[in-house]
Order: sequence, then C-alpha cells, then structure tokens
Amino acid sequence: MAFLERGCAVWATERWEYVSGADDRWDAWHQEVYRNHRAQRRGPDDLARLGVPTPPPAPPIGSVPPTPPPQLRASAVPDAVRRRLGGAPRTVFVLFEEDEYESCFGDGVFLYARAAFWEGDAARARLRELEASRPPEGLWYRFSIAEVALELDERHGALGSVLSLPPYARCRLDELVELLARADG
Repeated sequence: MAFLERGCAVWATERWEYVSGADDRWDAWHQEVYRNHRAQRRGPDDLARLGVPTPPPAPPIGSVPPTPPPQLRASAVPDAVRRRLGGAPRTVFVLFEEDEYESCFGDGVFLYARAAFWEGDAARARLRELEASRPPEGLWYRFSIAEVALELDERHGALGSVLSLPPYARCRLDELVELLARADG
C-alpha cells in the first residue's frame, strides 16, 4: 500500500488500485498501518527489488468516478422511521465525532456518525452540550453536523439519499437509519 495525497494505492492482483480517503477500506488500512506501527518507507528501488512497480500519483480531484447515491430497501427501514420520512424528501441531521488525536497524524480527518436528528435545532443543541463539556486543553473530540437529504420511495421499494457528507465522514445509509430509529426511541 502506498499513501497518496487524497487516498492510497493498494498493490492487489498485480496492479495498483486507487482507494480514496472516503472509501471504508481506507480507514481499515490506515488503522492497520499507522496504529500498529507497520509503516516502512520504501523508495522506487526498494519496490523494484520486490518486483512491484512504483505506484501511480493520486488522480486529479474530480477524476475519480462519483459513487452512485446509496439506496436501502424500504423493507429494511423501521416503521417509525418510515412514518417520519413520509413520501417527500426530508432533511435529517447527522452528528459527527472527530477524534483529534487520530486526526493529528496528518493522514486524514476521520469523522464518525454518533447520532442523528430529525430537527436541526435538536442537533445544534446537542452539539452545544458536547462542545461545552470539552476539556479546555489537550486533544480530545470535536463535533460537527451535516445535513443529509432522504427520500422514501414506496413505489420502488427503496430509501434513497444524497449523502452530501464532509470528506472523511463515515456513515452508511443503514447506519443513518439505525441512528434515526434511536432518535425516535
């Protein structure tokens, strides 16, 4: 694996594969390499001795094909969430937690979904509570909110989303639905 500017390249089945920092696989590889102190600097000559070509540079921004909008079977959406969504597009609010210690290594910022809210005021109130409880010094946790548009299409049996999340945010559609179900419970 070679870490590049906006992701990494992974040597797999005799070729390099680019994996963006927004890919779930990136986080697992990042943890394996950095957290387990298994990184080794290798130059092109070292790789050549191993029979591995030099990795390609990171592709230009915008050249990586966009991921199609996520969908979830409507039958997988709990009834309480389905009722709240109704048939029209609905904006929900996701609270993300950033581990500042993890981010300080300079190899990416990692945001993990911790809660979801139906109303922006409730999300902002929780954000204020969490920020007020932060210790004044040291590396701890930072929180942010992202708005996500959801639409339940009963006719086609799917919940669709435009997951307009910040870079490095981690939140699959099924996780978001589970967080919304907890918000109702």
